[in-house]
Amino acid sequence: YDDTVTITNATFTDSLGYYGGVIALGQYSELDLSDSTFQSNTAYYYGGDLWATANSELSVTDVTFTDSSVTSYYGGSVYLYNSDVEMDGVDFDTPSAGSHGGAVYAYYLSDTLYMTDVTIDSASSGANGGGIYAYYVADLDLTDVSVTNSTATSNGGGIYSYYYSALSASGLELDANTSGGHGGGL
Repeated sequence: YDDTVTITNATFTDSLGYYGGVIALGQYSELDLSDSTFQSNTAYYYGGDLWATANSELSVTDVTFTDSSVTSYYGGSVYLYNSDVEMDGVDFDTPSAGSHGGAVYAYYLSDTLYMTDVTIDSASSGANGGGIYAYYVADLDLTDVSVTNSTATSNGGGIYSYYYSALSASGLELDANTSGGHGGGL
């Protein structure tokens, strides 16, 4: 359980899967992902590019996700469940989810989800959280995060934070986001 998988300078294109179009990170797994590109990947259910579950640890640095999608459910690019996650220097361009979390879906995180120098542009969701969907997240810590031109059919065009989810933000930019319900930006 103490081994970390390290991926750097990689390109992933046109991949397809059920859980994680490219990477499925199982229980008690650790991944250090950096300087990589994900392009046009799709998952049927969760995480168009990346699916991380139960007690996994994930570090994502200087990574670009473009045209990622989930056809049915959650996390157009990234799906997180009960994981320890840090993102720094990450760009999401045109991700989409059939339901919640156009770019990022975070559910039941007992630790802080750190997002620093992250850009989300033109994300969309078929329900809540055009850019980010956070449900029962101990703390969503956003530093120099930009969510622009994103849409949600229901609530939270840019960010949707719900049910015991704390939000800390510094340098947050929400611009030109729309929702069909409450909170065009947040």
